[in-house]
Amino acid sequence: MRTHATRRERFLPYRYARSGLELSIARCLLDGRDELAPDDEAYAIDLDVRWTTATLDLRVELPQETRDRVLAPGSPADAIDVLVIVRSPSTFFRSAVRVPMRHAHATLSLVLERDQLAGLAELEAVVVRTTDTDHTTEYASARGARIADSRAWQLRIDRVQEPRGEYLDIRYHPFSKEPTVPARDHGNLYLLRLEQETPELWINADHERIAAVLDSKGTVGRHARLREVAFDQVSHGVWTQLFMRAARDYVANEETSYAWQDAVLDLLLRDVFPELRSVAERRDRLSELWGELPLLLARLDAALQRRAGVSAHLSKLIEEAGDRG
Repeated sequence: MRTHATRRERFLPYRYARSGLELSIARCLLDGRDELAPDDEAYAIDLDVRWTTATLDLRVELPQETRDRVLAPGSPADAIDVLVIVRSPSTFFRSAVRVPMRHAHATLSLVLERDQLAGLAELEAVVVRTTDTDHTTEYASARGARIADSRAWQLRIDRVQEPRGEYLDIRYHPFSKEPTVPARDHGNLYLLRLEQETPELWINADHERIAAVLDSKGTVGRHARLREVAFDQVSHGVWTQLFMRAARDYVANEETSYAWQDAVLDLLLRDVFPELRSVAERRDRLSELWGELPLLLARLDAALQRRAGVSAHLSKLIEEAGDRG
């Protein structure tokens, strides 16, 4: 299910529509002949095959709702353009294509060169002002100011070895508009869906400020510290659910139901039972302790705290707050 949400970034001095722009990949051709299908749900496309050039046919949509939110009334149609940006951190490559956005949508073809990219690259669209204005209100006024963005696509150029068990498909959904979420849980921060091949972690997009912090990409400063502590809070509950579901299935059936459950057990049992050396010993000990859940949960809690570095993250946040007076 695809969702569209326009959110104002509260920590900017002007209106900003996070994910207010829709960027989709209509088609991907490798070397002009082999077509690859993007994963529209995960916002990802696997390019871990042999190719020299890839042509992406893209569609950019700017809803009137977003335009009204980020532009002052009476702004001309040419007040904004869209930049479609490709970043490859592994190769330090960055490229941007400017697209005039005079209507609600635009299309373009983007050509990628294989030798410029590696690892995981990112494709994103952002809305920028084309002119300066005299507005001194809540709207951005400087030429080049970014005022909206799209959800970023992940371009998987090379197969990346994820730490086993650590991969979650993280998605942002407004719980208030999700019929599968009970009304009593609309104010919750997250929801974990486990009965599938790849677990999905849903973050409640109704909490705009929290979602913005969790989705931030910085590595230093207050927002980075806030993100670490917020993720510690979420990840503790998530890992506990992942572990308990995997452990329950293994103890009941002597085998797991999904591949991710084996990955979770292999990863976490090393920390839960660090005194044991083999996978078989750890799984046998898990079966023995399943009847003593308080003891098992105490070991799991301690292991998760060590693994996440909870105290270190909280200390850094306190130091950051102290430095700001």
